[in-house]
Amino acid sequence: KRPDLDPGAFFDYWRNKHPAVVTQLPGLRQYVQSHSKTSDAPWDGMAEVWFDSIDDMRRNADCEELDRVREDERNFIDGNSMQSLICEEHVIVDGDPGEATVKIIILVPKLADVTAEKFQTVYRDEIGPMVQANPFVHRYVQAHCRLGFYRGDRKPVFDAISALWFADTDAQQQAFTHESLAPAPAMEATIMDNPGIGFMAVNEHRII
Repeated sequence: KRPDLDPGAFFDYWRNKHPAVVTQLPGLRQYVQSHSKTSDAPWDGMAEVWFDSIDDMRRNADCEELDRVREDERNFIDGNSMQSLICEEHVIVDGDPGEATVKIIILVPKLADVTAEKFQTVYRDEIGPMVQANPFVHRYVQAHCRLGFYRGDRKPVFDAISALWFADTDAQQQAFTHESLAPAPAMEATIMDNPGIGFMAVNEHRII
């Protein structure tokens, strides 16, 4: 958020005023806001804007509607701190997010000596099934940075963003101590830069 805004004003503007310009983007299919629930979180929130294809997204590059979005962001966002990531999503546990009361976002950097391809394969195909076997996880999604971004030795701010939904706080607590996740930390240590991982507990608002 902009440092001169209190959290209430920031979240109010983001949820109730900013969607008027975002929802005018050509080809936009889905728009989700996740607002941080704690004042000491490293970020104040995350927005998801969805398109059917990368080409549909790129058509917005020089459009007036995107200019209006960026102009309006100055009313409430600290632009110098904002980061973006172009992802492809993998739904691992397909529960209805509307039936959950707890959402956790995990922002994950890979180890420098691990290729993006290996990171994504291990995360999706080896760690993903561990979470899938957990009866307390209502929904689980991994969003991986598109491999094309890595061309020319470019490095994204994070290599993946994961989101977990739980029915309630009791389910959340039981999920992280369930036996299905016992092998996960050792596997994660082979691909993830653990000190760089970020966590946010959020309130989700599905605008469209």
